[in-house]
Amino acid sequence: DDLTLGFWAGCEFNNIRRRRMSRQFLNLLNQKANCHKDFKRKSLTSARYEVETWNGDELPMVNTYHHTSPLQHMIQRERKKICNKGRKMNPYLEEFFNSQLCHEFQRQQAFCSWSQKSTLKKEVIEAMATMSKIKYQLRRNANELDESNLVFVDLCAGKGLLSIFITKQYPGSQVHMIDNNKKMVLTHLEATPKIRFHLLDIHSKEMSSFLKHISQDGEKFLILVGIHLCGVLSHRAIELYRQGCGNAKKGALLILCPCCLPHRQKRSNVYGYDVRRLSKSIGVSPYLLWCTHLHFEMKATNRSSSMNQDLDMAEDIQQATFLTTCSEL
Repeated sequence: DDLTLGFWAGCEFNNIRRRRMSRQFLNLLNQKANCHKDFKRKSLTSARYEVETWNGDELPMVNTYHHTSPLQHMIQRERKKICNKGRKMNPYLEEFFNSQLCHEFQRQQAFCSWSQKSTLKKEVIEAMATMSKIKYQLRRNANELDESNLVFVDLCAGKGLLSIFITKQYPGSQVHMIDNNKKMVLTHLEATPKIRFHLLDIHSKEMSSFLKHISQDGEKFLILVGIHLCGVLSHRAIELYRQGCGNAKKGALLILCPCCLPHRQKRSNVYGYDVRRLSKSIGVSPYLLWCTHLHFEMKATNRSSSMNQDLDMAEDIQQATFLTTCSEL
């Protein structure tokens, strides 16, 4: 009916039903629906839902209903902790809040789907911490290279927050975003057209072929990034790095932050399957042993590999150990 038309066109049902709407606002929506059957919603900002475009005579814009997005809620919550509890804000969060990119996320409609994520805080901290490692490693190992020679591959990228950060920091580079989740909503990538999304399983032969293809250019420097990789995905990232070293003549860089341990399997041929048992026998953290295991695997490829914990990231996230290795130019 007309009321339903106005109701659905003006706002999202799952958010609206959790809040009381004034009878006056419902009547106004109903009135507009009666006058303009083919109206549409033009924009949904992160601060409020607005009904503002009509295919007919101009009517006043509705700004009655307000909604705080998860991104804004996170900003308010973190700043409130500082005021009420005297806590220090995480340095990576503070850097993000003060960045131009944070303002873009709040203003641009394309980023609306991304800013609704429940794991927003964790992903922002991880992405900002990784960016600090990328900047440091490139200054140290590839400072003389032009941005156009940098090729980034974001493994198991999810919705691509890190890829967005990389594109903003290195606008002249190539950024490839890899994930095998077909159900993800990636409309926010419309605001960053330079990111190329590839629906690939990193264990597949297609992934190896793709990596070989993008690293064949002798002028390119390959940067593989694997953040919050679960289980054997971390080991697969090291295998892909070895392939990249063989193909990229200018060199290759791997930045890896492992997550959970490999899942227990009935068979014993899964890489790292015995880490949990060994950690108990020698009295160390399973995660620390898993990272050490991967670190020595990287050392077999390149002796200049390093392993260190990011203390700023560790304030909010337990899995905060970074493994890095870089082949010489």
